[in-house]
Amino acid sequence: TSIDLQLKKKSGTVKKTAIKADTPELLAEKLKPALADFVKTSGEGNIASGMITTKTGVSYGTMVAVMDQLRHYKIINLGVVPVGDR
Repeated sequence: TSIDLQLKKKSGTVKKTAIKADTPELLAEKLKPALADFVKTSGEGNIASGMITTKTGVSYGTMVAVMDQLRHYKIINLGVVPVGDR
């Protein structure tokens, strides 16, 4: 299970990261420190948007959990791009 995440700062800089784990629950746990680190280095409120690219096997519930975590860090302009076998 994995999620590709792109976060765009208001300055236009884009950071891409891929988070992989054996289960959706572990994936959500790995996402927390990755987001916290990005927000810390970018400055809270300086992230303009997030784009999530799902991979095969990511459930709707996991997507909602990821989006909730992004919203926790005030990243509210979100996009989701579904892809097939990747």
